[in-house]
Amino acid sequence: MHPLYLSAYQKLSKANTPFSHKVAVGFDGFIDTISKPILSVSGGEKKYFPSITSFGEHILSKASLSCCIEMDTITKKIGGNMPIYASALSSFGVNCDCIGALGYPKTHELFLNLGKNIKITSIAEAGECNALEFDDGKVMLADNKEVNHLDFRLLRERVGKDKLIQWIEENDAFALFSWSELPGMTSVWRGFLDEILPGVHFQKEKYMIIDISDCSKRPPNEIREMGEMMKEFGQYFKVVFSLNLNENLLVSSAFGGNFAGDPKNPEASGQFVYEALNPHALVIHLLDGVLLYEADGHTFLPTKRIVSPKISTGGGDNFNAGLSLALLMDMEYKEAIAVANATGSFYVANGKSATFQELLSYVSDMAMGSI
Repeated sequence: MHPLYLSAYQKLSKANTPFSHKVAVGFDGFIDTISKPILSVSGGEKKYFPSITSFGEHILSKASLSCCIEMDTITKKIGGNMPIYASALSSFGVNCDCIGALGYPKTHELFLNLGKNIKITSIAEAGECNALEFDDGKVMLADNKEVNHLDFRLLRERVGKDKLIQWIEENDAFALFSWSELPGMTSVWRGFLDEILPGVHFQKEKYMIIDISDCSKRPPNEIREMGEMMKEFGQYFKVVFSLNLNENLLVSSAFGGNFAGDPKNPEASGQFVYEALNPHALVIHLLDGVLLYEADGHTFLPTKRIVSPKISTGGGDNFNAGLSLALLMDMEYKEAIAVANATGSFYVANGKSATFQELLSYVSDMAMGSI
C-alpha cells in the first residue's frame, strides 16, 4: 500500500462533483495522425518497430540506398498540448476556456467535440502532426502552418486586451503550453507580463501550469530568456513547471548545468533547474514515475509502467490534467503527483482519457499496491 496514492484516493473520493473549477488554457492546436511504422509483414501479420532505436538503426542502414517504410495509421485525432489537456480535464468535469490555433476563421470540426465543458476561442489555423509511436516513446513530425505566426500582436488583435484580462480574472488557474513549438510564444509571454497581468485584479492566489514541450530546437539563450520570464510569472501565480527528462536536461544545460552524461540519474539536474528558475514547484515526469521539487524538498513517486502502450502521444498532457485537477482540489503537491501519475498511466494503457470515476478506481488500485 502506497501512502501518497492512498491519501490522493481519499481526497478524490470526497470530491464535490460536478466541479465548478475553470481553467484558462492556451495557445496551440494540432491535428494528429497517430501511426506505427511497420518493420515487416509475414503471413499477413504486421510487426512494428519496437523502439525509436530500432527505427533509427534501420534508417541509418539505408543511407545512400533509400527505402520505403509503410505506416499503419492508428487514428486521426485532436493534437497539441492545449486541446489534449483541455479534453482530459473535461473528462473529469472541469471547465476549460481555451484560446488557440483551432481553425480560423472557422473552428475545425475536429475540435468541436473537445468536451461539453470547454469554451473555444480560435485565433489561427491548426498545425498538423504525424506522430510515430514506439513502445519507448514517440517521434513527432510536425507542419506548424499558421501556428508559427501566432504571436502577441495576433492574439491582441483577434481577442482584445480587455478580454484577455477578463480571461485570466474569470478562471481559477492558467495553463500555458508549447513555448518550444510556437516561435511566437516568447512574444506572447512578454505581452502577458507587460500588458495583461498588470491589469488583472487577482482575488486569490492561482496556479499556473507551464509545459514548454521539447525545446531541442531552441538555442540556449532563448531557453534562458524563457526561464527569466517564468520567474516574472511567479509575481502573479504559483508557477508549476512540468517537464519530461529530455526537457529537464536541455533546460539545465542552457542554464549552465552539465548533466547530459548521466540522464539515468535526473535528481541532480532537477534540483539544478529548480534552484535556477525558482518555480513554486517543479515536476519531472519519467517513464517509471515522477520527481517533485518544492519548498519541502524533493520526492520521487513511482508509477505504473505500461509496457505496451496503446498510445503515448498525449500522455504528458493527461499527466498535467491530473496534476491540475488535484491542485484545484487543494491537494498537497505530493498527492497531486500521485493523481497526475495515475491520469497519465490510465491514458497510455487505455488509449483514452479517464472519466473521474475511472480515475478514482485507478488511483485506488495503485494505492493498494498494483503499481
